[in-house]
Amino acid sequence: MPVIQENKSLKTYNTFGIEAFSKAFTEIFDEAELKELLQQNTLPSPLFILGGGSNVLFTNDFEGIIVKISIPGISSNVNGDAIEVTAGAGVVWHDLVTFCVQ
Repeated sequence: MPVIQENKSLKTYNTFGIEAFSKAFTEIFDEAELKELLQQNTLPSPLFILGGGSNVLFTNDFEGIIVKISIPGISSNVNGDAIEVTAGAGVVWHDLVTFCVQ
């Protein structure tokens, strides 16, 4: 069961470092946790999915729940001339690009 924190500072979750707070916050590290979280009927709303925070600017407190996705992992599968790359939702974009280039 993912831990839900209350009144969580979002300062370290956005690249601008602006101080704002979320009424509820949780960080997800695998798909099973995400499924379990979404099956709960008592989650505050609205729900906001957060990645790395580079394209998000929190200028006010958030009155719902922020779900920080930190699912790791990059893998590839070669099948003839095709290469399939799979990345976790929490993988840093630069790391994924570097993996693909190599």
